[in-house]
Amino acid sequence: MPVNEGNSHWLLVHVDVESRQICLYDSGGSQTSANNTNSRYLRVMKRYLQDAEAEVARGRKEQTTYLGPWTIQNRSGFTPKQTNGYDCGVFTLVNMSLIARGINLDSGSYSQETIYRHQTRQHITHVILSTSEISVPLQIIGGRPPQPAVVTLSAPSSTPLRQRKASVTQKASKAHRK
Repeated sequence: MPVNEGNSHWLLVHVDVESRQICLYDSGGSQTSANNTNSRYLRVMKRYLQDAEAEVARGRKEQTTYLGPWTIQNRSGFTPKQTNGYDCGVFTLVNMSLIARGINLDSGSYSQETIYRHQTRQHITHVILSTSEISVPLQIIGGRPPQPAVVTLSAPSSTPLRQRKASVTQKASKAHRK
């Protein structure tokens, strides 16, 4: 679950139901001790899960078994670190994606340089805009509206018109890919 802290920072709370573990990942990484503001997110999530389980147990007529305690862990000291003041949201999304694919995060999973090198911000923007139901101009998401093929006929040519149009379309397509 992505968490927005004070409308200025993003971090991630991950709940592993099978292992009954709740982990927090903060790319700022400065709040790793037990007595910090990030620990409240772990405590709140634990309480929420305990309350939800108690509610489910109350609704059952048969005997419910005790599933065991939830454990919490602030993994911020072991997560990849951002080196600027504005990529916390990008790091949160990348962390979510890696965890969803079963990858255990550690400080060497990726770096700020990886984010820059792979143009991660642009890729995220492209995915959001290209799947949005809001109309977005194609130029913004990397596409181009179809352009009619323009053929200038200044002098008679031995090449048939159909081949000339195809040639112009291929050139336009190659220029677009560049």
